[in-house]
Amino acid sequence: MLSQKAIAKQKDISNKYLDQLTATLKMADLIRSMRGPRGGYILAKSPSEILIKDIFWIPQFPITMPILSRRWYYSKKLYYQY
Repeated sequence: MLSQKAIAKQKDISNKYLDQLTATLKMADLIRSMRGPRGGYILAKSPSEILIKDIFWIPQFPITMPILSRRWYYSKKLYYQY
């Protein structure tokens, strides 16, 4: 279990940005959170069960894919469709 403060410090990112990431990952059921003084975040599955597509197919995930242009990405229909 890692606290948000510990994750932000370890990864050198702002708490505001980490709030966005954790909210999105929680909605996708990739992480779980616990409140309280000993609370924090933990993976909802074992790392071996999480595929890269599980992360890239999360709607509105706040990351960019610098290798692929957005036009190419959407033309190949690599995004998640409901």
